[in-house]
Amino acid sequence: MKRKQYKVSEAQIPMFDFDHPHMPVLDVSRCEARLINYETAARMVETYHYAHRVPSIVVAVGMFVDGILAGCLTYGIPPSHQLCEAFGESGNVLELNRLFVFDWVRRNGESWLIGQSFQKVPNPYNVLVSYADISQSHIGYIYQATNWLYTGLGNTGGSGSREKIINGQRMHAKAINNTYGTIKKDDLYNLGLEVQEIEKSFKHRYVYFLGNKRQRRELRKALKWPVLPYPKGK
Repeated sequence: MKRKQYKVSEAQIPMFDFDHPHMPVLDVSRCEARLINYETAARMVETYHYAHRVPSIVVAVGMFVDGILAGCLTYGIPPSHQLCEAFGESGNVLELNRLFVFDWVRRNGESWLIGQSFQKVPNPYNVLVSYADISQSHIGYIYQATNWLYTGLGNTGGSGSREKIINGQRMHAKAINNTYGTIKKDDLYNLGLEVQEIEKSFKHRYVYFLGNKRQRRELRKALKWPVLPYPKGK
């Protein structure tokens, strides 16, 4: 399967100064998936996604309705090297780390965007992984609808806590290091900060393989996690 390289030359798309289209049910004839630039994706996920934080972005795909940007998803390098090792030497892994679609798109917009995004993933990446956040009551139905494999519960941050509460504010390790020059608890205490550790949160982990049938079969054979039945909500 030939996939496009990530090259975007179009100007950043204005996202706030428009009246959104009316689409009470998803009409794919009015929808288009296109690559968008880093600035546009970063602004959208930081503003609208519940995490309000920009992750690693290797490729970003926008959902357009009548030419209006209605949502986006981003793929980035996973923070855990152990995750990449779970697929053997043949696996080049990207994490679907942000997904946002405006409510006016209505049902199935996110699943449609995920399905369309597979053709936009650049070479040599052939493994996608994503997580459904249990703390947000997410099960991962959008991944189930687009035929991802469920591999149980996993943690996105690798070894060690990826977040702390600093002076009452929840912060990711990268933001802590950028702000204070360290993520070590004792060093933060010495700076006069109040620090609380956050326990690792485990999430539902989903995997999707790209390529032809033979390539997908080989990747699944190399997978070191068990493939399990889909979880269901209560």
